[in-house]
Amino acid sequence: ERSGVSGLAMRPTAFLFLAVASALAIVVKSVLDRDKRKVFFPGPNKTGTSTLMEIFLRKKEGYHSCHGVCGGGMLWAELSRKHEASSPVFHQFNAYMDNGDSADFIWLSQLFPTARFVLNTRSLKSWLESRADHIRRHRVRAGCSPFGNETSCTNAYSSFVDNSNAAIQGWVVDIASKQTEVFRYFSSSPSRMQRFAVVDVVGQTPSELNAVLEWVTRKEWNASRVTTKLVMSTADVPPDAHHAKVREEPVIIVNSMGHVDVTSRRVERVLRSMGCPREMDDDRRYSRCANRAPRI
Repeated sequence: ERSGVSGLAMRPTAFLFLAVASALAIVVKSVLDRDKRKVFFPGPNKTGTSTLMEIFLRKKEGYHSCHGVCGGGMLWAELSRKHEASSPVFHQFNAYMDNGDSADFIWLSQLFPTARFVLNTRSLKSWLESRADHIRRHRVRAGCSPFGNETSCTNAYSSFVDNSNAAIQGWVVDIASKQTEVFRYFSSSPSRMQRFAVVDVVGQTPSELNAVLEWVTRKEWNASRVTTKLVMSTADVPPDAHHAKVREEPVIIVNSMGHVDVTSRRVERVLRSMGCPREMDDDRRYSRCANRAPRI
């Protein structure tokens, strides 16, 4: 009698346990699926980040993009350096771009072990022209001379006002160092290679760009289309036996502005003074030029 009553009394408890376990499993799966869709771009500004934001906003998987400044004026890269794991920024968004060169990508990789990392870059000279001209416009709007350091333009609304020759040279060295760090980390194990790729929004065709992004954001990165080397270009993307043709998505370049001749000439002078010949102008990896920079 007592045993039977006890057995009947335990049934609701067992049902409750199963319900909680089932709900927990759903939550865990939801978190893992969300993290699988996280994409971080550890490259600098002026490398097609606005275009990348638009691409991911239009994706049918439903990405919520954060371009530099997220909700409430929070900078995702700065939050990563402070290791703010509980920040809502890392839970409300799942695609992060702009100024990613200042992010702690290793910490992010460890915090989100299934997230993808796409190094955004572009040809060296083109990138330097775009960045120097972006600052030139800031300076001119503030009534400053087109080129100079921070002390020569203290009244600009942006703190991003140094496009002096020394600054331009420093950009090459700094980003080359960051690129090398990123390549070294993601090439250090087969599992890391599966969730990393390089894109050049400006230099690649829409089909090439889509092919790389489609591969790196695939749902099951550890089971399908495995690579044995870093995916540095479209040629490195493992073929898809089930989908021979990559889904075509239009790519509209956002924030595309020409560069004034005076900016192009200045950038060219800086590169040549560093000892970087014209053959390096189109390099997407900047270490060759950076290695020639005079040591200060």
